[in-house]
Amino acid sequence: MTVKRCMFVAALLMLPFASGCGGGKSNDRGAGGGISIQQLYTQAMADNNPPTRARKLVRVGEQQFRAGDMSGADTSYREAAKAIDEIKDPYLRASAETVLAGAYARSSGQTDAERLLKSAAALVANAESADNKVELLSNIAGVYAVNLRQPGNASAKLQDAEKLAGDIVAPSDRLTALAAIIRGYAKAKKTADVDRLVETAGELADGIQDPAKKADALSAFGRALVDADRKKQGVSRLAAAAEAANKIDVTYGKVYALASIAEQYAHAGDAAKARALLSECEELSKNISEIDLRADAQEKVRQVAASLKKS
Repeated sequence: MTVKRCMFVAALLMLPFASGCGGGKSNDRGAGGGISIQQLYTQAMADNNPPTRARKLVRVGEQQFRAGDMSGADTSYREAAKAIDEIKDPYLRASAETVLAGAYARSSGQTDAERLLKSAAALVANAESADNKVELLSNIAGVYAVNLRQPGNASAKLQDAEKLAGDIVAPSDRLTALAAIIRGYAKAKKTADVDRLVETAGELADGIQDPAKKADALSAFGRALVDADRKKQGVSRLAAAAEAANKIDVTYGKVYALASIAEQYAHAGDAAKARALLSECEELSKNISEIDLRADAQEKVRQVAASLKKS
């Protein structure tokens, strides 16, 4: 996956967001406090890119549901489904369907959630790579486990994901895939499976030589450990990821990797370490000669910094 595609999918899968109205009654303020839910809905509908329009509409629907505006939430979810129908890429479409399924499940729309998950699962085979397929199956399993409380379906998807991960040759890609599965098993409360895969993943980590690939894979592994209630191990892996990132020769890649690791430190509850890494990124980004790459790296740093302020 390309960097920017990873950024989009990461944003897509970070839902649910905070607690209004698109097609309903409320003009309550959105998560930022400075704009009404009605305005957020209008902005979302004006987005010409189907994947981001769907993501924004699910966000609005989540806010409406939490505000008690059931009619508005239903309208937003239906519009999100229309946007998803416009998505041609199977990976992006399945990702969006999984996010919407989670939103429906949280709002007691079990039938819609199950329909969307079945649709997403049917698209997995058409995803372009094994790691994309593993990621999709793991996220689908997460909705089954957490939102629908169907551990049997969750385990079945994770077992399918494990089979696919076994065919991934590159240690970095396989470790990233296993990290996604570990997170899925953690959500399904399958401790024995988590323990088994953590051991395998740890062995893979030692065999990755390329600094950029190692930093990315260890960052994903660190987050998975944190999500699996192994925070001490997770933070240790994040430290190793930062060490690898600092060995990346290309400044743009180093900044992007460190900013992504800072995001994981924030997720682990270590805001101080996250801010320290972002400060380092700000200084390093000044040395990127290519204007477009410098702007892209600095935007990534700003995004992570903004998420820290909200947490």
